[in-house]
Amino acid sequence: MNRVLIGDEDDQHVSIVVLRRDSHDTGDRAWLLTRVSVRAGQWTGKFKACVRMEEFVAFRRRLKSLKSAPGQVATCGSLENWLELRVSAESSGQLLVQGAAIDECGTGNLLKFNFEIDQSELPNIIAQLEGIVQTFWGN
Repeated sequence: MNRVLIGDEDDQHVSIVVLRRDSHDTGDRAWLLTRVSVRAGQWTGKFKACVRMEEFVAFRRRLKSLKSAPGQVATCGSLENWLELRVSAESSGQLLVQGAAIDECGTGNLLKFNFEIDQSELPNIIAQLEGIVQTFWGN
């Protein structure tokens, strides 16, 4: 599946599923239609968003540097501000995931969230991003 899961699917998480290349793409094959779901505390939300491939590539690179240099911060932002993520390593061995999601570009409802995950999840998140990059960028 072309999916990135940050957190626990049955608990707090951000999930981004790439559905397909966006049909309104300008020809550079960089826009992807995604389905985003966020679960944080008692709040949940799901929405579709267009994301540029470069955002996945940059986030993957930043997460890799976080893995090799604790204390760094890995960020992921979307051009149209659908989703903003910030992942930082805590001294406790946890990763703090902070972010904001908006359900409609420009005028939608805003959900701000934060939760912790174990640093051992980082290699799997990076691998999921690499799978998306290979599927949609490598072709």
